[in-house]
Amino acid sequence: MVIRNVTNDAKIAAAIGWSREDVSLFIVHVEPKADGSGYILWPHQDMLGGPRLKPVRLGNKWLIDTGPIDLEEEYHQLP
Repeated sequence: MVIRNVTNDAKIAAAIGWSREDVSLFIVHVEPKADGSGYILWPHQDMLGGPRLKPVRLGNKWLIDTGPIDLEEEYHQLP
């Protein structure tokens, strides 16, 4: 599981071209790819008919696919 902290948010921001603050506010989930080749980022999605929360400049992708990023992760060992 990826640890959400300022350092990791800054690394993600550098990889996708967002600010660290935007990553902190608008990336809701970071999922490592099964093959270890990077991450799948889940940005916040605005709902139709509701107030727009995410700035237009951040785009409208449902998923953001990245290459390798050296993020801090927490590993859980099965018993």
